[in-house]
Amino acid sequence: MNRDTIITTLTELLKPEESVHALWLEGSDATRRLDEYSDIDICICVDEGSVDEVFQKIQETFTTDYVHINYDDSERQMVFHVVGTNKYLMVDFNAYFYGKANTTFVTGDTIDVCKVLFDKKEIIQYKDYDPTEGAGDCDYWKSESEYLFSQLCRVEKYCLRGLYPEAFVYYQKYVVTPLVFTLRRKYTPTKIGYYMVHISDHIPQEEVKKLNRVLQVSGVDDILANLTFAEEWYKELTKE
Repeated sequence: MNRDTIITTLTELLKPEESVHALWLEGSDATRRLDEYSDIDICICVDEGSVDEVFQKIQETFTTDYVHINYDDSERQMVFHVVGTNKYLMVDFNAYFYGKANTTFVTGDTIDVCKVLFDKKEIIQYKDYDPTEGAGDCDYWKSESEYLFSQLCRVEKYCLRGLYPEAFVYYQKYVVTPLVFTLRRKYTPTKIGYYMVHISDHIPQEEVKKLNRVLQVSGVDDILANLTFAEEWYKELTKE
């Protein structure tokens, strides 16, 4: 069994179900960035009362060596792996409750993309890009990043004490975190919650090179050497 077989099997299993209104792919299948390490991000819109039955049918159809279920108010997620398939081929199966979940995508978006396998009730909708979407989160992280970067002395003191574990954790908090959210605010303001997810594809490659430099530390000397660079880069990114 391979990727295509899993997707085809799920489509044939779920399409006849009256409680399942739509099935679509997201992630690398939708963005066409598949490689040998890609998982399967697949979603349904389903009547809330039928989720357990659908999950049971899926587990009866596939022989799995791993299953984990997450619960939320408007969706249920089942992550599973089919025996005998590539270890990276995890199936991230998301069940969105009909009438509760947001299944609207932005026209022309290259990050959140869907590939519809079937849609019985026109569940999948599209809207125009709204640059103000996520503005509240952007404002929060603008303020929070300014605060975090004002605390670089907290990182420096642990470096000078030679305490790498503490220096490393503080470096992540006071340097890496505000830099990543500042990059998100500048280049993908409506996707600020993605944080590190696929950031190498979402920001210019020159910025990726700088981020790589900031992240590649193996001791307190590396952290100390990066602090001035990181601070100058942050000022450059936030320059009006």
